[in-house]
Amino acid sequence: MLYDKIVLIAFRILENLKDTFGLSDAAAEKTAYIYRKAQRGLIDCRTIHAMLAAAAYIACREMRISKTLNDIATAANIMRKDLSRSYRLLNLVITGIIGEIVMIDAS
Repeated sequence: MLYDKIVLIAFRILENLKDTFGLSDAAAEKTAYIYRKAQRGLIDCRTIHAMLAAAAYIACREMRISKTLNDIATAANIMRKDLSRSYRLLNLVITGIIGEIVMIDAS
């Protein structure tokens, strides 16, 4: 149930990002695919905005669309630092270096 709500919210954010950033339909589909591929293990780790922006950056790189981290961070209205952290985490998950992320309660 929570996963479904998060995915719905994510796709609304993706539509806004697509309009703001001027992503093509193919790039938006690739972004959604990347996000869904790694999202189940990343629910508690980063914000939806940062993870979608990181997925958009990966999609742009794979499709050879020249967009920088600064361009995407500005369009997504997040800090570049958060975007780069999310990008590194998402890249590790997608490449299979780490699987699901398990949050450990520090209490």
